[in-house]
Amino acid sequence: MMKKVKLREIAELITKGTTPTTLGFSFEEKGIRFYKIESFDENGNFNENRIAYISEECNNKMKRSCLQENDILFSIAGALGRVAIVEADMLPANINQALAIIRIKDEAIYLPYIKLILSSNIIKKQIQKKKQGVAQLNLSLNDIKELEIPIPNKENQIVYVQKINKIRDVLLK
Repeated sequence: MMKKVKLREIAELITKGTTPTTLGFSFEEKGIRFYKIESFDENGNFNENRIAYISEECNNKMKRSCLQENDILFSIAGALGRVAIVEADMLPANINQALAIIRIKDEAIYLPYIKLILSSNIIKKQIQKKKQGVAQLNLSLNDIKELEIPIPNKENQIVYVQKINKIRDVLLK
């Protein structure tokens, strides 16, 4: 039997962003990248054409949601359950309230495994039970913290991701 943990048990931080206009700021032509759900697709690939920008001052006011390399982004409003891992070349950046940041610093955790699990039916079933709203579906940060994640040892996490990637490669050829 594989060990299961709540996401909050392995995460150093689970938070979300806000909209700059609620803080009295507007979007800019250039500056700090500002990601929204539409900034990435269902597979977690970022679309450079779908990024907004904010000022340095706005980014400083929104310190809580400043992104770091290896943060996991998880959509919590509208298109629930989109997952991406932040890479160094995407920074500096910030996010809106429809995205949660999941920051995991545990050396026993392989981030691509967490991305895989967060986009799996294991999590989709849990989301179906928790989602709220009629017009726009959303999840609370507490819902995210309580998601149950199966955690094998790190070696097996790596093996599972490699196997799934091989299957995807075969299917996409």
